[in-house]
Amino acid sequence: MSTALWVRIDDPVDGQQLVCLVEEAVIGRDFRCDVVIHDDEASRMHARLSPLDEVHWQLADLATTNGTFVNSERIVGPAAIGTGDTFRVGRISCTIVPPPSN
Repeated sequence: MSTALWVRIDDPVDGQQLVCLVEEAVIGRDFRCDVVIHDDEASRMHARLSPLDEVHWQLADLATTNGTFVNSERIVGPAAIGTGDTFRVGRISCTIVPPPSN
């Protein structure tokens, strides 16, 4: 069982969302994605977040035209991500955040 990944999504249409991922998830415009975003610069199936082990996660671009960026750098292969990292899918900014306190 991997550690949950908490992602804050800043979407101009839906506002700010906080999602908790516990298994592999695809982000994109398509309604079949695990995390749906509303941005015409994002691909239907844009990026995949996958757990690597009990602690670490990775982000992979799904061969998109506009690319996926981690901390302002376009990724060319899977990139390790963690708390504090920001990634961009289209014009949507997403930040890996610590779990909310109860």
